[in-house]
Amino acid sequence: MKKLIIGVLLFGFTTSANAIFTDNTTYLSDSVSGLDWLDVTATQGLSFNTVSAEFGVGGLYEGWRYATSLEFDNLVTNWTGTTSSGNLYAYRYFSEASDTIDNLIATLGNTNTANTSNDPSLTNYSYGLTADAATGGKATLAILTDYDERTQQLQDYANARYFSALPDEAKPNFGSFLVRQTSVPEGTSIILFTIGLLGLFGVARRKT
Repeated sequence: MKKLIIGVLLFGFTTSANAIFTDNTTYLSDSVSGLDWLDVTATQGLSFNTVSAEFGVGGLYEGWRYATSLEFDNLVTNWTGTTSSGNLYAYRYFSEASDTIDNLIATLGNTNTANTSNDPSLTNYSYGLTADAATGGKATLAILTDYDERTQQLQDYANARYFSALPDEAKPNFGSFLVRQTSVPEGTSIILFTIGLLGLFGVARRKT
């Protein structure tokens, strides 16, 4: 019985550790960082100031906040499994063979208004504002681009600080990268899973 309990507990830790990302339809949960990422299309076409005004109680984005460039870079690292150079202005390239960026764009939402039908002859991308301030009081914009889907030659790429936009600037092809703490952190879910298993085995033992 003791070996069985240990085996099941190890299985729980393994499956929990492997379940790094969860697609919750309107947001993505990253159990490594403990952050939820709202689909970027939920804020598409809205300026930095417009979105920020909705963070308060009763607002459209209550409980959310702007992600930093570093948090965006860490999301790409966790999703792709490749480490960053640490330069948030640098491009990070990925091959089409792995489809890593393609799948992240599909999960967070494609903001290319010219490709609403996901036509493979056009480029899919997720463009979103972040919390970091640029020169002149502008907000930085991070990108995920499925570039080689169109060319079949160039690589996909990500950039945490691609360019900047004025606080009141709103364009139809970008939204905002918003985050919040996950409701049940990874460590908590493991503890709850373990307690539940111990309770079940305790009941089974009393019956025998």
